[in-house]
Amino acid sequence: MDIEIQTVIRIVPHDQDPNPDFVAALSKLKSTMKNKSGTSPSPLTQILVETMATATTEIRAALGDPEVVKSQPFPSDRDPEAVYANNELCLDDIDVYGFDYDYTLAFYGDALHDLIYNMGRETLVKQLKYPSEILTLDFNPKFAVRGLHCDVQTGFLLKIDAFHNIQMGTVYRGLEPVPDDEVYKSYNGTHVPIDEMSTFYGTGPKMRQLMDLFALSEMSLFSNVIQYFITNKIAYDPGYVFHDVTKTVKGLHYSGVIHAAILNDIERFITKQEVTKELLHRLVAAGKQLFLITNSGVNFVNQGMTYLVGKDWAQLFNVIITGARKPKFFYETKSNDLDGTEDEVLWDEQHDKSDTDSDEEGKNMYGDMMTYEQIQQMFNEDSDDDDEFLGFESILLISVHLIRLFDLHASIYGLESPGIFVEGNFSKLSHMTGWTGSRVLYFGDHVYTDLADVTLNHGWRTGAIIPELEDEIYIINSDVFKKAIIWLTTLERLIDKSQVYDDPESLAVLADWLKERDQLRLVTKNVFNPQFGSLFRTYHNPTYFTRRLNQYADIYTSSITNLAKYSLSYTFYPHRTALPHELDDTPLNFDLLT
Repeated sequence: MDIEIQTVIRIVPHDQDPNPDFVAALSKLKSTMKNKSGTSPSPLTQILVETMATATTEIRAALGDPEVVKSQPFPSDRDPEAVYANNELCLDDIDVYGFDYDYTLAFYGDALHDLIYNMGRETLVKQLKYPSEILTLDFNPKFAVRGLHCDVQTGFLLKIDAFHNIQMGTVYRGLEPVPDDEVYKSYNGTHVPIDEMSTFYGTGPKMRQLMDLFALSEMSLFSNVIQYFITNKIAYDPGYVFHDVTKTVKGLHYSGVIHAAILNDIERFITKQEVTKELLHRLVAAGKQLFLITNSGVNFVNQGMTYLVGKDWAQLFNVIITGARKPKFFYETKSNDLDGTEDEVLWDEQHDKSDTDSDEEGKNMYGDMMTYEQIQQMFNEDSDDDDEFLGFESILLISVHLIRLFDLHASIYGLESPGIFVEGNFSKLSHMTGWTGSRVLYFGDHVYTDLADVTLNHGWRTGAIIPELEDEIYIINSDVFKKAIIWLTTLERLIDKSQVYDDPESLAVLADWLKERDQLRLVTKNVFNPQFGSLFRTYHNPTYFTRRLNQYADIYTSSITNLAKYSLSYTFYPHRTALPHELDDTPLNFDLLT
């Protein structure tokens, strides 16, 4: 019994005097155990049944007292605006800084999710002839989280951990949870084989991982449509619904209507932060080279960056590459012609190499074409016509390897001087600039499209921009979460140590503890999202998303502006995390539990 008591006592800090009420609760537990230990053949008998419930209730009551809470070793608060390290990274070693545009340099507010959802909903009804009642189904920003998988055969939206196991209680058909027994039957357990799950870029024959931030609108629309069919007893094929929704949303990007809407009300959709401009100027002043690689088009990026940084924004960058076709930009060794047959998307999103699109889609995605003279005029600082190029996405539709837009006579293979380019590939860029290896740090929001290839295959250092991180840290810092985590971890230690006892009384106590554990796990899930929980964790394992984040990102943070808090010689050190075989009976470190 001493082991179990010691486990609970570890809640008490060792560097300050604990609250007297808390000590009294523990003392009562310990003395009761000592006085009655001779009446039972097992340390976990009726004594535990009679005393642990009372004692632990008193302990939790003490934990709920504000004065006691102050004396507990709660995990120290995390900084929502900090940069966190998976791998040691010294900024003093970085000579070249690269950035994605969407959700990295340009951060979009919640209004964009509504816009994409509403446009997609209208397209389903008016063009694909879905029931008009679907127009009454609104976007729910609190339903889903990024990183979920969609089983296109069953229509399930579900959360998978780092070991390819489904987190029970996070499987939804439409807006309704799927019973656990149906989940077990559908997958012969909870494990999803890798060949059904995904390719390197998060797509597979059965499962599609919804990784980009625009997928929140897509998931909500898909779930609402499925729920409408279920509620109205309309037969449907989940695969066709998934195809219609995803192709509809992708078509909105191809057509340029989303970009047009953003540019027509840029203050509503793009969050302007002066720190972005200050950070870029600071990097240039320190002699760093800057580049931008984005799938978005030149006009869209120009107007957004002009709003964020100023008309001279392009002068801050050595190289600007638009229409890059990531991730193909990073893994293809030769460029493809922009002939409309490629699966080319102007937003960062997961790509399936097997997908092809019609010539009509390829033509629509570029919208209005621009001549060299128009591009030069667009970037002319003396131009006063801010509205001239508002509208559809503008990008050159010509067959090139890497085209310098400012110089009509520049070699299509050369990168003789800084400029603005369209398309290209990694090998051309690195050959022509000499930017290789660990002296380059590239930031992006999409773990696959932006970061996977450049870190695994090319040796760039990488930084992930995860906007959800800020809200998650605020929750982690809350008293509700901290109390639940402390008691959950302590309870799991007690459960682990009590498994050696098999008498009926002990097993009854163990069963009660397991029920309480399940309740606490729900608490720690629901504070993030009642349906799917945290973006980063299942009940106790990292999510599939987190596994990829840890693998492909050296550092991560909620906003690129957070980098401005650090000196350009700062070193980011990852925290040493104890391995399971290093813990065992060591005192719990609650700072490692969140």
